[in-house]
Amino acid sequence: MNTDKNFRPCIVIPAYNPQNLLNIMLEKLPKNKITIFIIDDASTEELKINNSENIQIHRLAKNSGKGGAVMHGLKLAFAAGFTHVLQIDADNQHSIEDIPVFLELAFNKPQAMIAGFPVYNNNVPTIRKYGRKFTNLWINIETLSFAIKDAMCGFRVYPLEPAIKLIEQNKIKSQRMGFDIEIIVKLYWAGIEIINQKTTINYPENGVSHFRMFKDNLEISKVHCRLFFGMLKRIFSLLKRRS
Repeated sequence: MNTDKNFRPCIVIPAYNPQNLLNIMLEKLPKNKITIFIIDDASTEELKINNSENIQIHRLAKNSGKGGAVMHGLKLAFAAGFTHVLQIDADNQHSIEDIPVFLELAFNKPQAMIAGFPVYNNNVPTIRKYGRKFTNLWINIETLSFAIKDAMCGFRVYPLEPAIKLIEQNKIKSQRMGFDIEIIVKLYWAGIEIINQKTTINYPENGVSHFRMFKDNLEISKVHCRLFFGMLKRIFSLLKRRS
């Protein structure tokens, strides 16, 4: 992995009762001394890490949802002087071997966001697969483009400065599962280039999911509603960006 004073990446992992999947994932991470922030979102089970080298665990006093945990991690990383954050989920669904590819892309295009574009294995739940297609159709409308191939993949690299700017200006409203959608669209609105990178998503047989079918789908619907009306406010600038 390339590094210099203008490219200091770290990893942020939001975690809530991840069982042993988190340790399985951590064991596969590249042994290159990269700092890892694990944000324990007030888990009801004790978070036990087998190997704590280069790992900082920050436990939130109150469960704030995936988005709240990620934003907390982004703030910690920015305060520590990092320039980029690779976000990865704690459920061992993401392809760890793709991390060097994502970081290399971020090093070569430090102003861009590197967004995971999922390639699914045969274990993907049908409702998840088609639900994402529906969401991504809305993303095309909300950006008036095909710049974002998948808005829900939690495997991505943020350029920290513009991401923190959105957070500090209170422009990211979703604290839970709608966060990934909202921040990538608003980064695009802010002029950030989105680089889509294919990555395999694996659904473990004994995997754990904290997705709340009714509440989280309702929240995501509200996010799309806000983004749609936000698109209308900037429709001319978005159309101009396409030309």
